[in-house]
Amino acid sequence: MAQGMCSIEGCERDAICRSWCHMHYQRHRRGIPMDLPVGRKRQPSRGGPCFMDGCDIVSIATGLCSRHYYASRTKADRAKNPDRWLGYHLSRYGITVDDFKAMLTAQGGTCAICGDAPERRLHVDHDHRTGQVRGLLCTGCNKGIGCFRDDPDRLRGAIRYLAER
Repeated sequence: MAQGMCSIEGCERDAICRSWCHMHYQRHRRGIPMDLPVGRKRQPSRGGPCFMDGCDIVSIATGLCSRHYYASRTKADRAKNPDRWLGYHLSRYGITVDDFKAMLTAQGGTCAICGDAPERRLHVDHDHRTGQVRGLLCTGCNKGIGCFRDDPDRLRGAIRYLAER
């Protein structure tokens, strides 16, 4: 529900909270000065253009624009603490990093279907109806089961088809 116009001088957007528009409210929450221009305008007083090649957006921190700054921060965080990011991902399946590592050890570090060692991390296979985790699969096996819609009858049909030809 709009509360009139934004109270920031020169802004003509509808106010949504504290008599600010959405953009100015988000700037307030993030501690960004309200008087910065909107969009891709260059502002030498804020550090000049982004250091990334081909990017002319105003830098906000460490010489990078917001897009490159947050991307680099996320990559650095993942590299520094990979278990935290893995734990966040695994929480969707109701398991912890320790559960994942125990399953990986129990499977000998290989795919539960083909037995190949993964090039990257194994995927958590789960029943889409119940949410129950079944095991860890390589990318190919995980995609294969997905293409067969987790249906054993379809898989049996595929086995029959391959055996006959």
